[in-house]
Amino acid sequence: MTDDDCMEAAKSVLGEDEVPAVQPEIIRCKDCKHWDGVDACDVIDVPVWDNDFCSMAERRSDEE
Repeated sequence: MTDDDCMEAAKSVLGEDEVPAVQPEIIRCKDCKHWDGVDACDVIDVPVWDNDFCSMAERRSDEE
């Protein structure tokens, strides 16, 4: 599911007026600094996929 698909689903459930015009950046697990590179996250204690995302994501910098 793409980011656009997620937004369309949110609009269909919440209604067009309830979805903010400016969307936050979506950071997938594979791009987060808490991703361990296999199937886990340092922040939550549940299995995740690399294309999952959550509200606690922090983009990994090139130096990490």
